[in-house]
Amino acid sequence: MGARDFAAGRLGTFQGASPFPARPVWGGPAAPRAAQGAGARDPTRRARERTAHPGDPPRCRKLSCVLPPAEGEPRGLTPPPCWLEEFPMPQLIRAHDNRHQPLVAPETGQMALSYFNLLHLRAGESHTLSVPRCELLCVVLAGQAEIAAGGTSFERVGRRADIWDGPADSVYCGTSPRVTVRGLRDGTEVAVAGGACTQPFAPFRVTPAEVTMVEVGSADTHSRRRIFHVLGQNAAGRAGHLLVSELYADPGCWSGYPPHKHDTERPPEETAFEEIYHYRFRPETGFGAQFRYDESAGGTEPQVVMTRHGDTFLVDHGYHPTVTSPGHEGYIFTILVGRHQRSLVQFFEPAHTHLMAKIPGIQAMRDKFK
Repeated sequence: MGARDFAAGRLGTFQGASPFPARPVWGGPAAPRAAQGAGARDPTRRARERTAHPGDPPRCRKLSCVLPPAEGEPRGLTPPPCWLEEFPMPQLIRAHDNRHQPLVAPETGQMALSYFNLLHLRAGESHTLSVPRCELLCVVLAGQAEIAAGGTSFERVGRRADIWDGPADSVYCGTSPRVTVRGLRDGTEVAVAGGACTQPFAPFRVTPAEVTMVEVGSADTHSRRRIFHVLGQNAAGRAGHLLVSELYADPGCWSGYPPHKHDTERPPEETAFEEIYHYRFRPETGFGAQFRYDESAGGTEPQVVMTRHGDTFLVDHGYHPTVTSPGHEGYIFTILVGRHQRSLVQFFEPAHTHLMAKIPGIQAMRDKFK
């Protein structure tokens, strides 16, 4: 690959279609992909895929493409391949009317264990969920509902007008194969969090008084947030690997900070959890930024997306700090599902460990997740 090739963006097309966007390892422009289709071939270019080696980031693929000779170059010579790496894009689900269909379900995308649904109900309207081999938690975000699971009916669940009106009232539905939610007021909204689970668990109610809160960060460090643990230590021995919390961030403040990850099972340093972030802002015109990367130096290209009211972001690996825009309060409905256990142990990026002592409440936050 010469300077002229780089400047001209002479990249070969790939054989077949790929679900991931590609970028050249040298940072040049990516190859055109619009004309590609499954099984498409270009007689002047050859592409081959090789299996990712152990040093590659998760789901990273490497492809090589052989460039055709440029005008004026001698024919018959085999040019060296130019290597390109493919990286998965961050998984952001934009706000939309999901019509009671799950936004995330186990084994249907990049998430193997997690479930997330949003129900919007009028007074008297019902919806029945059938999610086998999962434990579920119904959190009333606004309004009031009747929730039936495992032969038990929980009456008048929900005591707040919206998410900004105090701790949540919720029902852990256990591993009941059918859960029915009936709205008791117009505008009732219920978030349904779930995780893959094979062990049977019985349903129980989680009242606002049973929700515990930990305050992390400070205004001086631009990291103040309050985390309300809806399903955490209060469910020890009564639930599987599902953890659910509501995070409230001050305007212009960071969360998930200092940067941490939880994608590898290597206790006591770290345990492996999938995570889902669902964002709200006050006022709703607010926005934020969500980062995801594997290492501060090397590894995959860091990724960042703009988050808006009602968006959802999926985290199955990597460091994932997030920030809220000044002038807007941030809210994150957080679902964590452990791959091997219930105790979450975050691994903080070594490059930023000097911040651990400067940001108040970090150890208290870690203790609440264990």
